[in-house]
Amino acid sequence: MNLRRVLTACAVLALFVGLASAQVVIPTPINCSVTAAQPTLRSQGVTERPGDVIITCTGGPTPTSGNAVDRTTLSFSFAGVPITNPTHADGVTISAAGQNSTDALLLIDEPNDGGGPVAGYGQNAGITVCTAVNEAAGGCNAFAQQINGYWVLDTSNTPNTPAGHAANAYQGVTPSASGGNTVLTFQNVPVLSTGSSAVERVYRLVNTRLNVGSNASITASVTVTPNASAATTLNLTNNAVADGTAASGLTTSITSVGGATLCQSTVLTGPVAGQAKANVALLNFTAGFNGAFKTQTLALGPLGTVPATAAAAVNTAVSQDAANGTYTTSTYAPTPTSISLTATGSESGVVVPGLPGGLVAGLASSGTRLKATFTGLNANATYWVSAVNVIDYADAVVAPVTIGDANPTPYAVWAGSAAPETAVFGFALPGGTTNANANLPLTPGVPAVKLVPSGSGGAEAYWEVTNVSGAPTLTFAFYAVYSNVTTPPPVGTDGSVSLGFAPTSGSSGSTTNTWVPRFTAAAAAVPAFVVVPCQTALLFPFVSATRVNATQHWDTGIAIANTGADPWNSSIASAATQTCNLTFYGPSAPPATTIGPIAPGATYAFDVSDPLFTGTAPNVGFSGYMFAVCNFQFAHGFAYIEDGAADSSGVGNSMGYLALVVDNTSPLQRAAALTGENLSH
Repeated sequence: MNLRRVLTACAVLALFVGLASAQVVIPTPINCSVTAAQPTLRSQGVTERPGDVIITCTGGPTPTSGNAVDRTTLSFSFAGVPITNPTHADGVTISAAGQNSTDALLLIDEPNDGGGPVAGYGQNAGITVCTAVNEAAGGCNAFAQQINGYWVLDTSNTPNTPAGHAANAYQGVTPSASGGNTVLTFQNVPVLSTGSSAVERVYRLVNTRLNVGSNASITASVTVTPNASAATTLNLTNNAVADGTAASGLTTSITSVGGATLCQSTVLTGPVAGQAKANVALLNFTAGFNGAFKTQTLALGPLGTVPATAAAAVNTAVSQDAANGTYTTSTYAPTPTSISLTATGSESGVVVPGLPGGLVAGLASSGTRLKATFTGLNANATYWVSAVNVIDYADAVVAPVTIGDANPTPYAVWAGSAAPETAVFGFALPGGTTNANANLPLTPGVPAVKLVPSGSGGAEAYWEVTNVSGAPTLTFAFYAVYSNVTTPPPVGTDGSVSLGFAPTSGSSGSTTNTWVPRFTAAAAAVPAFVVVPCQTALLFPFVSATRVNATQHWDTGIAIANTGADPWNSSIASAATQTCNLTFYGPSAPPATTIGPIAPGATYAFDVSDPLFTGTAPNVGFSGYMFAVCNFQFAHGFAYIEDGAADSSGVGNSMGYLALVVDNTSPLQRAAALTGENLSH
């Protein structure tokens, strides 16, 4: 006996016994590639949806009918960009690591997309979610079955006996419920070979939410961790792909009346029938790119009813009754959406009802909301904003027949004056439509909502995008009226407004931290208006009515025009009399008097020496200056001075000049800060 050979044989036998006891398995790879769409994301967005990440797999070993499929863990990260999906309050700790479930889903074989080769499976299957709790417990049942030559995931473990498609959507988890997450994980995901290089199995990541921040581009990375017992696994030929670019989603501007002025006039005592309004400013919100403004969901079909388990996750439609000016709202819960229709058209992703707690995956809390934050509002005025987007102060954009449908007309409606994360869009005006103060009486009719400022003069207004196409500008009107005719806002009062997306992420525990979509803080406030008198002050620096002798004297002709009538409709509602108060200064000055009224487009002319002018004796012997304070804007004056008789050559002496327009808007009036009279009017 060859001892050496015997010992060698024993050693080899021992090695195989050891390997068998350890059950070492080398998985057979299924080849996969990773791709992603690259939508443009709003740089202000805190809950932006990047492109779907798609893992496409082909080939692999031939499965065995009825066998349980292998499992793997898929993890997705975005180069440190925080994942901001709301974590579900299902009250269950998923694992010892304290992971929390989200509404991000990993879809298998493109469910609910239609057009697949096997009825009831793949694209022809509805979406069935394997919850994070079941994932952590080993995953939902999934067995290999072959139908018409295609290997599918099935609920039956009986060979060659399909019973229906297995769960085809797995729920993502993050390490923390409090934010700061950078990894999204799907556990015990089924892995089943197609058995053919000509047949694909697709894994699609949907509904991810990211805080874009300062990142100009987004990259998605995929990590595959097969279970220890898996005989097959996914082999990625690439694991990192571009997943979106960022750009500013919003620019804003303010178009103010009269150079950012609000004319102080006691006639503005509405809003009641027949009384005037003050057009203060048009607030303009412009989308930064196509798709920057989005509706809550895509209009995919007829409106339905709200399931009892999803009553808090609804969309809203508003129908306008043009006959009586009222609006009715109806709500509906969207059915599960086709994954091919959710790329960029709405704030929602792939909508799937039925998650734990009655939550709906992928459903945004609202469409894009726009916010105006006002400061400096005065208690002696009331302020209003249009309830819908407008063309100008008196003309609203024509609403779609059903607001919130597929009509592409850019449209947005009032969504409240506070707590935007709890308001439902619509026309629920303060006090209802029977309240006399519910609507400003505009012609032909802009529905308006009264703001309710805080004690410090602050107020907010919110509108929600309900219909949209392209990159529109949505404009809303801002009005004011004086509610106290004896104490209007003081001259010099100014107001500012900040425009931006809404809602913005709040402090820890704020309800805005669960609202989708949400955004970073709006831009800094800019002036919206300054209260000025509804007046123009004119200075005539030389006025004379001086007798030289019995046949010769100097006289001054004065003409004052109200140029409020112009091609640009600049005239602002002002004091009803539209008069001018004249005050003379100098020796033998005529008494102060009032002339007018002078309507827009009219001129009033007189001679200073005319006794009819003051109703007294001829005004002679006066040489000095005169102020005319006219109770309307855009007054202009001209003076013409001549002697009363010709000289020996038959030629008289005369001259003329324009009156100076004096700045009287400062509380200090003609303050020392002024370097000269204001000639810009």
